[in-house]
Amino acid sequence: MALATIRADREPIAGLAEPGRQRMRGPLRWLGEACLITAAVTMACALAFSPPARANTLSFDDSDGLHRRTIAHTQRLRDYDNAKKYGAETMQDRPRRPWEPDGWRFGNFLVFPTLGVAIESDDNIYWSQRHRESDLRTDINPVIKLQSRFPRHRMKVVLGARSVNHLRYKNLDFVEGFGHLETSFHFDHAHTISIALTSNFLHEDRADPVAPENARTRVPSWYNRAVIGITRDVGRLYGTFSLRLEDNDYFDVIAFDGSTIDQDIRDIRRLTNELSLGYRISPGYEWLAKVRLIRQWTLGTGTFNRNGTGYEALSGLAFELNPLIRMRVLGGYGAITYDHAGYDPTASWLIEAQATWLATQRMTIYTTINRAYADAIATDGSAFINTNIIGRLEYEVWRNLIVNATAEYHQTDFVGLERIDQSWSATLGVDYLHTKNWKFDAKIKYDYRYSPTDPQFATSRTRIRVGAKLRF
Repeated sequence: MALATIRADREPIAGLAEPGRQRMRGPLRWLGEACLITAAVTMACALAFSPPARANTLSFDDSDGLHRRTIAHTQRLRDYDNAKKYGAETMQDRPRRPWEPDGWRFGNFLVFPTLGVAIESDDNIYWSQRHRESDLRTDINPVIKLQSRFPRHRMKVVLGARSVNHLRYKNLDFVEGFGHLETSFHFDHAHTISIALTSNFLHEDRADPVAPENARTRVPSWYNRAVIGITRDVGRLYGTFSLRLEDNDYFDVIAFDGSTIDQDIRDIRRLTNELSLGYRISPGYEWLAKVRLIRQWTLGTGTFNRNGTGYEALSGLAFELNPLIRMRVLGGYGAITYDHAGYDPTASWLIEAQATWLATQRMTIYTTINRAYADAIATDGSAFINTNIIGRLEYEVWRNLIVNATAEYHQTDFVGLERIDQSWSATLGVDYLHTKNWKFDAKIKYDYRYSPTDPQFATSRTRIRVGAKLRF
């Protein structure tokens, strides 16, 4: 996220200073910005900690790597996106060329190697009150990204690995890796075909609601995903039809008592067909609609499985209250029916809301509210529903020094069990872009979990992290 800014060759926006206008200087400027930051943090916290709606909803996200914009769509944003029309930018959109790596050029491709190193202290490495231990760990993260420079088509490949080593508890050490491919072909201004492939060997965070409490180590898993979609743009109307296949395979782990915790019951495979539509009503307003059909398979046992068929449907608006406040609100309905006669269908209304406020030229606030039926199975075979409310603020102290603060609320309702977990977290971080090649960051994060149905799951932890990245 980034701060609102305005280009010198664009028309000024109300609330933003014109390029030639004399801005407030000295203590008055800092006092004004401090007051605005205080008000913004208060608003973000109020949104983040508001009571969640009690409803079962299914997941509905676009984090599949597909490129859903045609060339015509991108060109029309000049007319239908007021922020782009007048020059307002978020922090992610704001160019920082003096501190961005140049990459290595190979023909029509650019290669960006990165080596990240971090040290982190954790006062509750097992995320458990019964087995509360502290430790210091190192995190080494090499990544290489290849990106095309073709005039019409796009391709991106990202390969990386991660090695985590603990000072005292060596049983928690692990190595993991990932690979991701995105490619899109623009056959003409109105048609785009996109493909995304992902393969990750991961280790489950112990704070995950479905992670086994009595495991001595993190749970390893393979996650694979393949998505293909075609987008068509017809004047104000546009749409994407996509097909997605996902597979999660979990490995067994050792418990504190030396026994083996079988994780095969959590293996899940999912096939999804989706049709998404959009209509540009007027500059700053778009109607959105999505329909998704789902079929999932689980390994289960002779008497248990959560094989099922479901659907999801949402509709709503993406709009701008003004060029500095953008919102996206969708609501709908979803249901999933299980093949096993012992499990009742899950059905409920759906909601997804996002808001971005470009509060000043140097500050952006982002808020999201989502309640979703999780695409996973707990260790005991139960399904669960997540409620997530997140507020984030980013403030640019200097062009190469960004401070961020995040407040999060998460609630997990376990279907078929009398268990509800609630967790809160607060994060304060800073990113410093030293040169094109060096980036430094630091953050402190506090997490707290409480279960009103079972106090034994209550726990907390504080983590402090300092890292550096060498980029080319």
